[in-house]
Amino acid sequence: MKYWLLLAAVVILVAGVALQSRKEQATTSSSLPPPPLKSKSVKQLIDSLREIQGEFTDAYYMTEGRGFLPANEQSDFLDDNGKDLQPVPDALKALIARGVDSLPELMDHLVDHRLTQLHTGGYFSDRYDPRYSDPARQPQGLNQVDMNSHRSPNEHPYTVTVGDLCYVAIGQIVNRGLESIPHAHIGPLGGAILPPAINSPTQNHKLAEAVRKDWGGLTKDEHFHSLMDDLTTGDIGRHPMAAERLLYYYPERSTGFLVHLLQRKLYPYAYEMRLSETVERILQMVNESDRKAAIMKFQHDDRMLASCLPAEFARRIESAETDEIFRAGTHQKELTAEDRNGIMQSNRAKEVFADAYPNIDFRHPPPGEGVIPEVQSYLVSALATVANDRIRDVVLKRLLELDPEKGDVDFRLGKDQFACSAARMLAGFGHDDECLKYFDARIKFQEEHGVDDGRQDFLSWLKRWRAVFSHKGTLPDHSPQD
Repeated sequence: MKYWLLLAAVVILVAGVALQSRKEQATTSSSLPPPPLKSKSVKQLIDSLREIQGEFTDAYYMTEGRGFLPANEQSDFLDDNGKDLQPVPDALKALIARGVDSLPELMDHLVDHRLTQLHTGGYFSDRYDPRYSDPARQPQGLNQVDMNSHRSPNEHPYTVTVGDLCYVAIGQIVNRGLESIPHAHIGPLGGAILPPAINSPTQNHKLAEAVRKDWGGLTKDEHFHSLMDDLTTGDIGRHPMAAERLLYYYPERSTGFLVHLLQRKLYPYAYEMRLSETVERILQMVNESDRKAAIMKFQHDDRMLASCLPAEFARRIESAETDEIFRAGTHQKELTAEDRNGIMQSNRAKEVFADAYPNIDFRHPPPGEGVIPEVQSYLVSALATVANDRIRDVVLKRLLELDPEKGDVDFRLGKDQFACSAARMLAGFGHDDECLKYFDARIKFQEEHGVDDGRQDFLSWLKRWRAVFSHKGTLPDHSPQD
């Protein structure tokens, strides 16, 4: 549970926007690039990247691409010292906003050595986030640099190139972490802070070749389906980001499915444990007939939770593949007992999945009918800045359905997290009285029965939103946990 709450703080921060302008926001699901740039060609926008200025954290922010840049205001993003980061320039946002139409020329400029005015430093690396989770389909010869062998805080002073920003823009469009300069990271076992990795396609042409191999010639239909795959399969961290891009680029095609996801039943965190334990028990069964009987009984006992089984099996399989990629990136030469057990469990899960669900690809399991509220809150947070009326209507309905007293402490806190994400989406759109009901009821419950799990930060967060909807407070920018 603590993991979910920690991740929640990050998601809420990244999803933060200048909500005071919401009342003037259009109800369509995406916005055009800034008007002064509408007449500029993609090539002219790329040429404009040379004018981008900044130092250190500005460079990290712009080249790491936190958040979906066209949809988020930068005023809510701070550096490690609490200072505002420099806004992402309109030229970069406009290139990303145009989506697939920008890709051909962005690909052509991946090795563009022209210098920007963004200055930083670090060590040269080859970290790459591939299109496909299947290792057999991934570009070879990357993720080979050992990140743990670098200790100097500024091994190479570096000026970001136009090609580096084109690399970032492509990653933003296709929902991949093509990060020219990720933040400095912690060394093994909590050791020293290591310098940032410079993943530059102008310095390492293999990165440019990998991008072209994975994404060259991408059509809008292929882009849509790639984002749909990201939304429903693989790394759960990509799901909200894929949803945001789908609604931004393809509102007419994606709204119906996103509404379906938002309508999933919220279940307690304990159900997640029950689901995991059920999969573990099935994996231990030797006979196929016993496994099928167990799955059928689970479906009879709890149809909603049983609908989540295929995705849970798939997570077991893909977790082992992700670990394998990480070991390659850190040059881990020997497998630990935990590694060997993970690989064995993954292979076993593949066999069981194939027997139990012969008509389903484990890389594309259908979404279940239920979800824990923490995960649903990430989806709502991601959609907050691009939501249309239909999305807001279903989120409002789900908020009004929440029982402020029902469930254990973890479930109630999870519902609070969902409510705060919903509040970000709904603030300024005429739903104040309806939203106020939940926050009033939750605060009253805790005043009468004690603060849930001692989480004064969550209670403070609820009170701040109550003040917003009762017109007695300003809109919160950040979580009290930050």
